[in-house]
Amino acid sequence: MTILLPAPRRRRSYFMLTPLVDVMFLLLIFFMLSSETALYTLLRLTAQTVVADESAAPAAAPGPELLVSIGRSSTRVNGVATPISDLAETLARYKASGIATAALVAGNGAEAQDIVAVIELFEAAEFGQVRLIANAAAAP
Repeated sequence: MTILLPAPRRRRSYFMLTPLVDVMFLLLIFFMLSSETALYTLLRLTAQTVVADESAAPAAAPGPELLVSIGRSSTRVNGVATPISDLAETLARYKASGIATAALVAGNGAEAQDIVAVIELFEAAEFGQVRLIANAAAAP
């Protein structure tokens, strides 16, 4: 006598989404932790408004101004190439000569950290007035 056993049921495999989600979260955490974070600092920029008083005396002619072009890890102060590491000494020399205002122009190669570093040097040198000018040629 032959005993016929029922055919074994095929085990149906299901696609499990949970392990895939776990792997994606692990990859996300890995790339977040291994990526380089920027060294940006908080910039305090204030807008100064001047109200013209008609009874006041006419304003004096503006004094000499320092022009600083900011590039990638370098600057040009009044057309003279100056590394950012030597900028503090250069600013002290110009401030001692009586120049109290400066205009900063960011070049095409300048990164945000370069601009922040230059502004912090001006703040440390306690320069009178510093203006950040947008470079129209650098705009896309």
